[in-house]
Amino acid sequence: MSIVSEKGGGTFHGIKLLLCENPLPPIDEAIAAAQAEAAHSNYYTEPYSAPLRQLISEQLGVAERLIHINAGSELILRQLFDRFGQQVHLLTPTYGLFPEIARRYTETRLPPDKDFAFDLGELAVPEGTTLVVIVNPNNPNGGIFDMAPLPDLLRRHLQTRFLVDEAFIGLAGQSVAHLVPEHPNLLVTRTLSKAHSLAGFRVGY
Repeated sequence: MSIVSEKGGGTFHGIKLLLCENPLPPIDEAIAAAQAEAAHSNYYTEPYSAPLRQLISEQLGVAERLIHINAGSELILRQLFDRFGQQVHLLTPTYGLFPEIARRYTETRLPPDKDFAFDLGELAVPEGTTLVVIVNPNNPNGGIFDMAPLPDLLRRHLQTRFLVDEAFIGLAGQSVAHLVPEHPNLLVTRTLSKAHSLAGFRVGY
């Protein structure tokens, strides 16, 4: 159990499961790097996060020009919904932010009697859908999708953007980030908040 300061004042005793925070601290190397940079906090950071973009590019095999970094993946998700969220299709249950920020949405309900398992090859995308959202691993149930059918979905729905939220991909699941250069209608979001235990740093890409 831990004591957590609340944004509005006061304290909370325990672990906030709703936020899916990693209860483990960052690795020693990350803490040491942050401490080393603290002495330079009087200077603005490089505005386009070039060193981090280069590192992500090398790890994922995705060109730097296709990588966008912002203050947490939630901000990026809001930007994407603002641009492409006219008619959204969700696989529910899903991350609670998505129904909140979608202008309109339809849904494919994951079957609870099958542990919310679903074959993406069977996904029916309604006509007029501008954005399909797949969370893998899924939040809140933790299920993992077989992403093998995704390329076919992307080819069959060229006018629809597919957003794959990989916030928890460092813990489990099959990433599709390497497919981004091949499919202009594929968007993948990630965060350093979960597997890397850096939620307080607010880094999403």
